[in-house]
Amino acid sequence: MLTEPEQIADHISIYYKNLFSTNLVNEQTNNLLTLIPSETEIKEAFFSLNGDGAPGHDGFGGHFFQTYWSIVKVDVINVVMEFFTSSWLPPNFNSNALVQIPKSPNADTVDQYMPISLANFKLKIITKVIAEMVAKIMPILISNHQRGFVQGRQIKECICLTSKNLLVGILL
Repeated sequence: MLTEPEQIADHISIYYKNLFSTNLVNEQTNNLLTLIPSETEIKEAFFSLNGDGAPGHDGFGGHFFQTYWSIVKVDVINVVMEFFTSSWLPPNFNSNALVQIPKSPNADTVDQYMPISLANFKLKIITKVIAEMVAKIMPILISNHQRGFVQGRQIKECICLTSKNLLVGILL
């Protein structure tokens, strides 16, 4: 039993330092994170993206790249592979243009516009591939009790669990 404020503070501090310094990423998990994606994985990520989204600052959107995949695939795969092998992006590759789209025909104040970021579609492919890699290891890193923001789990399950536990508590 700790009663002194300094002892309590030290105890809590040590608890959280131990909790958050645990290395959940072992060598096998790290290997999964550092794999170079295959051409198939890149293509799957490429076609899973919304082709009708806003185009990048170069004016080319997903629909263009997806329509002309047979022509651009070598360049797209090379730029994605280059990133994963060297961690290098071409200059301005991660640049975005911010465009204000009017919400109504006679918009004349800032709040009547919706900002849209025009991002490079090839960068979206890289982030999608990374997201797919991370999704594979999330079950290892995230507690079974975590429900929101984990693929295959839903936040509403917490309500069901809470309701069930509440009902059991009332019945006891």
